[in-house]
Amino acid sequence: MSQRTQIAVLLWTLLTYFVASEQHTLFAQDRTQRYLYVANDTKLIYPADHFGNRVPDYSHCGYRAGNVAIPDVPTRVRLEAPAGDATQAIQQAIDFVSQLPIQPDGFRGAVLLGPGEFHVEGQIVLRHTGVVLRGTQSALGTTILATGQSRRTLIRIAGAGEPRLGKEIPITDEYLSVGTEQLNTAETLALKVGSSVCITHPSTLDWIASIGMNRFPTDDKGSWLDWKARNLDVRWERTIINIDPNTVTLDIPLTSSIDAKLTTGTIRSLEWPERIERIGVESLKLVSVSKSSNPKDEEHAWDSIGIEKASDVWIRDIATTGFVGSAVCILETTRRVSVVRCSSAAPISEHAAGRRRTFYTCGQQTLFHSCRSDSGRHDFAVGYLAAGPTAFVDCSATN
Repeated sequence: MSQRTQIAVLLWTLLTYFVASEQHTLFAQDRTQRYLYVANDTKLIYPADHFGNRVPDYSHCGYRAGNVAIPDVPTRVRLEAPAGDATQAIQQAIDFVSQLPIQPDGFRGAVLLGPGEFHVEGQIVLRHTGVVLRGTQSALGTTILATGQSRRTLIRIAGAGEPRLGKEIPITDEYLSVGTEQLNTAETLALKVGSSVCITHPSTLDWIASIGMNRFPTDDKGSWLDWKARNLDVRWERTIINIDPNTVTLDIPLTSSIDAKLTTGTIRSLEWPERIERIGVESLKLVSVSKSSNPKDEEHAWDSIGIEKASDVWIRDIATTGFVGSAVCILETTRRVSVVRCSSAAPISEHAAGRRRTFYTCGQQTLFHSCRSDSGRHDFAVGYLAAGPTAFVDCSATN
């Protein structure tokens, strides 16, 4: 997908709800109470228009949907900085902890890197559930220097496999509103309380036309900017908390409406046993080493931390310097991630597309809290078709 089309989709993601509410101005006349306000200094009120659209509840973002604190996982292995390349030593420590049994709290244990500098010419990968990579909290601290000239992600959190999806069951509601947690289906035999489901908003030609994304005049054949049917489907991953009898209640609200006049939404079961969970990376300084003679050098580590095919992850107290792309890059196969007290400074790259997307998410239920970015391009960014919700809280960007 082209950059222009990505920008168009992102604008739609941001504006769909607010455009709809401006067209149907039935909120409270007091503009301070149109979308969200505090009642009696104690309770948040989410007003809805006559379609039921309201600002979704964003409190479900982050590790374990924000319901539990990020834990302090016991250390199982401590590793001191070796002479030379430390890639293999760190990976062996992670692989050792990855083979330990999962404890009742869902974790195997943490790998603790001692103070000082660890030179890593390759890539560090966390592939198993319940493993934490941690640096030493001291005046010196732990620094990982990404040496070498390969364009890579320094630390990858990567599960495996693909989601196993059940049969598509049509949603029978005439209109599902923004912020809703309930939907009605044609049947529920294939659905169970406590199970994960995938809810899909198909991008039909009628829906594309309704929001004017098929009207880019170029010639009689249309424009390359026109959206194409089923290329822009939005998919939410949710958990069923109640079924009664054909009404399904979800744990997390939907972030966009589904209008049956324009498209038929569907729900289906979802299983993903190979996806990993309960992973942490914390208390580290990550530095991408580049050529000092070239302020736009790109032959070095691009991203500091990348997350894919994972759930319930945290990245906290990480300071990155010198990377080309992202301090944290969350892909669309990921959900329920907390990025807390992380910073990025002095990126080394061209000023061009795909660079300096400092804190970037395509995932669902992602939270960025107290993060800082300097000299980025897209410092706090949501990728196209990210189903959300995503929250950026107390974050700042300079330069």
